[in-house]
Amino acid sequence: MTELVARKPYTYYLSQSKLWMVQNIRIIFFLIGIVITLVTFEEVYDDIFDDIPKGDLEAQIFDQNVKSYIASIQNSFTGEIMRDVTALGSVTVMGIFFFIIAAALRNLKQFKTLFYQLVVFIGAGGLPFILKMIFNRPRPESEAWLTEVYTSSFPSGHSFAAASVYLSFAFIFSRFAKSWRQEVFYYLLSFLIIFAVGFSRIYLQVHYTTDVIAGVSLGIAWTLLLSLIYEFSNRQIIPKP
Repeated sequence: MTELVARKPYTYYLSQSKLWMVQNIRIIFFLIGIVITLVTFEEVYDDIFDDIPKGDLEAQIFDQNVKSYIASIQNSFTGEIMRDVTALGSVTVMGIFFFIIAAALRNLKQFKTLFYQLVVFIGAGGLPFILKMIFNRPRPESEAWLTEVYTSSFPSGHSFAAASVYLSFAFIFSRFAKSWRQEVFYYLLSFLIIFAVGFSRIYLQVHYTTDVIAGVSLGIAWTLLLSLIYEFSNRQIIPKP
């Protein structure tokens, strides 16, 4: 990460007007993202906890169709790969990444960014646990599981954690991006990892697809909210030559 900041980020060289434009574009995207993800979660929640008890089984049929399709393409080789991929959403793996980045941020004296990362990580671990206790949705049938799980199903904790933590990594790296293309690359890479972790939970048959959609939506919303706060608090701090 030291090499990442060896040269100033591209925002350092922008005029004041262009800097404000970039910051406002980020803020707009964050706001739009928060609205979209929260609306998505609300729709999934209604489909599961309001519509199914009323006899509208659209979400249940959707989950079962995806589950059946996944079961038809499973094999031992891809199963092993999916177990490795799903570990990217585990507390252990993300904790290692967190401490590496935290150490680098401390060395760079980026204490505000370090605090941002700490709050993201605490929420990524704690919020899904609380929500699982509140909703208490049963998992898919245990006979189909390809890995061990011990909590309830909704929302997917791995998906929530991966969405919030890896998106926050992209946000942090974007602070040091040398061009807007590099900034976009960091976000695209984070979404690729998020998708992979979410798909692995469905493939391993430990979550319904709706669990994963809900987890990813809330995880993204959590990080975007904190990123929005960070962006507002940091709007005029970038020094000019």
